[in-house]
Amino acid sequence: FFFSSRRRHTRLQGDWSSDVCSSDLDACTPGRHPEWLWWFVRLAWGVEFRRQDMGKWLAPEIHRPYCGWLQGHADTWMGRRRRGMQGKTHVMSILPRRAAKTVIATKCLPLALHLVDPNLSCYIGSETHSKAQEFLRAIRQVLQGTDDKALFAALFGNWMEGAAVNTKTELIHAARTTTARSEPSFGTFGVDMGFAGKHPDFVSFDDLIAAETLSEASIQAAKTSYDALYPALLGDAFVSVVGTRYADDDILAYLLQRDGVRSWNGMACPNREFAPNDGLWDVYFLQGEHANGDPVMPTIWQIGRAHV
Repeated sequence: FFFSSRRRHTRLQGDWSSDVCSSDLDACTPGRHPEWLWWFVRLAWGVEFRRQDMGKWLAPEIHRPYCGWLQGHADTWMGRRRRGMQGKTHVMSILPRRAAKTVIATKCLPLALHLVDPNLSCYIGSETHSKAQEFLRAIRQVLQGTDDKALFAALFGNWMEGAAVNTKTELIHAARTTTARSEPSFGTFGVDMGFAGKHPDFVSFDDLIAAETLSEASIQAAKTSYDALYPALLGDAFVSVVGTRYADDDILAYLLQRDGVRSWNGMACPNREFAPNDGLWDVYFLQGEHANGDPVMPTIWQIGRAHV
């Protein structure tokens, strides 16, 4: 797959309309390219065009396999839904801080899935409701084309023009075709605020705890929040838990110990307790540091990475 160097390096006032082409659209659309999530991240979200001013943080040797793993579960989930099959999909991404897990799993993946089913309801949540609203703000900017690095609006149109709902906490984009559904296209929640009365198709629990506020109280609050929201999900929902390990009894360990592991991918499992055992969770794990603090992959983890 190739794209022009002119399009890669020149852009005037956010207008890509004369430069994008059908191969870009196909590459970023689920079902039209074998690596659609990888290219959605690079082109539709615009990571490829952020490198010049933010530095290289998306490393193919790290993030391409992760995108492939996540896409595989998303493809399987969409296929099951088309066949009317019940049963939730559970994926857990355990990656170091600033390793692009939020960009890929919480922002790009659910947005890309709307290209297949624009009537989906996706909820994204984090340690605080305000943090989740920041995730939604980034998605909104990509949808409406005000993120001048992202190609989404040039490829698929401005989905915020004529949007039925557009607030800090939720939105219903203009590509939705049904008026019968009460849940928004994208909604937000936090450990401090749930989503009462809503039944989403996709939910991302993204960093329900943070290193800066880590405490026994915050760990317990994260567990309580997850357990309270889980019953509201549809019977065929996609459940994504995204985070970094901060404590032996954190929310990630809690879920793995309670629900078990179905499969383990990425780096080898460092704890026999989490070995695959016909459990619930499909896990992707990347370790950033050794116990002594040295980076596991110094050519990757020592590179400055940007918040995007």
